[in-house]
Amino acid sequence: MPRDSVLQLVDAGETYRHWLHERLGQTLVDDLMSPDQALEWHGLCRALRLGEAPLPDDVDEDAIAGSGLPLETWLSEPVSGDSGAADLSPLWLVGGPHSGSCTLVHELLLGLCGARGSGARARLGDALPVPLVLCGRTVRGPLGMLGMDVRWDSHASAAAAIERWWALAERDVRRGVQRGFIADGLRAAARPLVVIAGIDELPPPARAAAAGWIAELCAAGAPVLATTRTAAVPELEALRAAGRLRRGFIQPLARPVVDRFLARWARLPGDLEHAAAPDLRAAIDGAPARLALARRPVTLTLLAVLVAAAGSAPDSLLELQRGLLARLDGARPSHRLLMARIVADRDSPLPFAERAGWLAALVAAAAAHDHPELGDTLGRDPE
Repeated sequence: MPRDSVLQLVDAGETYRHWLHERLGQTLVDDLMSPDQALEWHGLCRALRLGEAPLPDDVDEDAIAGSGLPLETWLSEPVSGDSGAADLSPLWLVGGPHSGSCTLVHELLLGLCGARGSGARARLGDALPVPLVLCGRTVRGPLGMLGMDVRWDSHASAAAAIERWWALAERDVRRGVQRGFIADGLRAAARPLVVIAGIDELPPPARAAAAGWIAELCAAGAPVLATTRTAAVPELEALRAAGRLRRGFIQPLARPVVDRFLARWARLPGDLEHAAAPDLRAAIDGAPARLALARRPVTLTLLAVLVAAAGSAPDSLLELQRGLLARLDGARPSHRLLMARIVADRDSPLPFAERAGWLAALVAAAAAHDHPELGDTLGRDPE
């Protein structure tokens, strides 16, 4: 390839990464957390590790310590022991409710859009990310990207979906970043890391299409990261059984990671109150069930908020969510948003009738306070 063409390709790649980083970064800060709290939360999820088998949240600490490897390490290891594989390994990540899996994938994408030669780009061979689906929704939803009024499940093949991605990305980059941007070189030269996250959260037609894309990419040995909330996904299990897809489970947080997060969280300014770190640790140590709750990023953060508001913490997720709904102040934007995320949590142990009782008030608050993030959150629950 002529030197000028190489330089143009490099420049196009950097422009694309800059654009995607900006789009992804828009979700880092919202009304729920202060910027400092959001960064600390993302740091907590970066500490997550993957293992070959799931570990229960109430497992002994010794079983967690030293178990698992970072997501990037899993991606860079070949399928079926093929040490000669040059590409990233097709990977199926299983992360249950409240495990932080969406944020972990988000962090990977941000790293791949970072500075050249650093972080995830250095460790993963400068892989170019293409996030077709994030957290069970098309990127149009959670990222506000591209203005894509398209049905992704209308594309029969992964190649067609990726081509549609490049066309829409090219248009959006031209509109907001670089008027003369052309993605043709990236289409031809790059073998992107395709992210299809949360397929078990999709409605049946979109799920079938996404599963077909994963099968197509795995058959070609192309880099793909698929995520689900459960391992009971027959479409992906068939690929794993055939040796085309590795599977890793998000492991519970180790106690040093929990303590480090609590110590930092307790010092950060933000609208979500925080108790002193010793009080938080004492609340967690008060019962084995609370320690189990603290081993998942979402429930650990909910515990920190409730201890600050109530001075104590319950022993179950049901009472944790119920306690927060009773004590949060609907007049405050961050509290409204946290309440909405509890109400819209499809895995919540709260009876649906009880969640629905909060729904009308929160919908009214979204309209009265012109709070689009609140409306978007409430719209996540397919029920």
